[in-house]
Parts: sequence; C-alpha cells; structure tokens
Amino acid sequence: MTQVESRDDIVRAGNHIYRHLLKYESITVALIITGIFLNIFNRPGKFLITFSLVVLVLLYFIMVFTTIPNGTSGKFERLVFRLSGWLSSITIIGLIFLMNRLPMAGTFGLVGSIPLLLLVVIMLIMKNKNFNSGPVDLLTITRSLIIGLFVLIYYLLVIKF
Repeated sequence: MTQVESRDDIVRAGNHIYRHLLKYESITVALIITGIFLNIFNRPGKFLITFSLVVLVLLYFIMVFTTIPNGTSGKFERLVFRLSGWLSSITIIGLIFLMNRLPMAGTFGLVGSIPLLLLVVIMLIMKNKNFNSGPVDLLTITRSLIIGLFVLIYYLLVIKF
C-alpha cells in the first residue's frame, strides 16, 4: 500500500465518520449513560464509560481528515474545524485520565478544554461574520462547547474534592 492509497483510506474514513458522527455520538452517549447507571447500582460500568470515551476520541481524531471543499470555506475555517476535532480528542483523553486518576490528568484536561473553549469563541465570531462558514456549523460549536465545559467542570470538581 502506497502513501497515497493510505491517505485516501483515512480521507474516506473521515468522510464516513463526518457524515454519520451524530449517530455514532448518540450510541456512545447511550453507552456512557448505561455505564453511569451501572456504577450507581454498584456494578462495573467504568470499563463501558472508558471504552465509549476512547471510541469518541478516535471518532473526533479521524473526523478531521474529512474532505472539505475549497469553495465553501477558507483555510482559516478548515484549520478551526480541524483544531476543534483534535482539541476535542485531547480533552476527552484528559477526561479519561481524570476518571482513572492517572498522572498528567490535569494537564491533559486543561490543555484540551481551555483552548477548546477559546476556539468556541473564535467559531462563534466566525459564525456571526459569515453565516455559511463551511464545516464550522452550529453542531460543531455546540459539541465543542459541551465537551470543553464538561471536562473543565469535572476537572475543577476532582481537584476541589
């Protein structure tokens, strides 16, 4: 397999994930909620939560390789879209580390969530200036805001207690 063929494979995977991301996110959120309920009833659900979060990390990381048409967005919009995916992955890795009390958990959580929240502000500014800003849509902004706020709040609760 040549480098061009492998690049085409990752782009195809990115395109597929980007088209079906909401469905995959719904499934992983359902698994996370199931894991939380299992933990509440003293059953082992932490593995299910961790597995679901790892799947989300992989989905967001591969999603950034999707093909974005040049006509619908500029270079900056494509960069912001890719940064949101990568920062979402880093932030969720920080959440996994925080949940399992692993070293560098706070660093991953803060390095991912704070820039992700700043990126949400940039995306909102872009959305106000240009209503059809290509890949940066309201769903991407909402997703980034939820992930960033959730991990930052979880980090602050874990550090405080």
